[in-house]
Amino acid sequence: MVRIGKDDTEKIRVFIYDDSGNALTGLADVLLKLYRKSDGYFYTGSMWQDNTATIIMAEEDSTNKPGWYYYDFDTSGLNDDVYYFEVTSVSAIVGFLAVGELRVGYYIDEIKFIYDEATGKREIVNNQEIFYKADNTTEVARFNLFDKNGVPTEINVYKRERV
Repeated sequence: MVRIGKDDTEKIRVFIYDDSGNALTGLADVLLKLYRKSDGYFYTGSMWQDNTATIIMAEEDSTNKPGWYYYDFDTSGLNDDVYYFEVTSVSAIVGFLAVGELRVGYYIDEIKFIYDEATGKREIVNNQEIFYKADNTTEVARFNLFDKNGVPTEINVYKRERV
């Protein structure tokens, strides 16, 4: 199982080899079935439909990465859900190659926020605490700061509220 954030692209990869362990290259029929758990719809590569659909996977690089095939699954606009995939090939010896599960969204965005908040710089400016990603330029959060009496402050902070 792989968990990925919304609006990310997940490279679904599979390594195909013969019964001696040699990488198989040049296969034109490596097929990916990708379907959603919530409604059972299949992905065509551009839209979701209720009947079976397959996507042809591309060979990654037959010279430098022989036997590797992939499909870039773009999660833009998808809801939090579980997506199952299955890879097959008529040319491959076993025919049925791999199955897996992708979980889109869920707590991935929260983990990214915690990571960004912990690894980037923080600064207090005009009674606000500002958090940045690790690049120290991309803002990820901003909080108004207050003292014990609810007065905006930069010192003796008692409470913060996200802006």
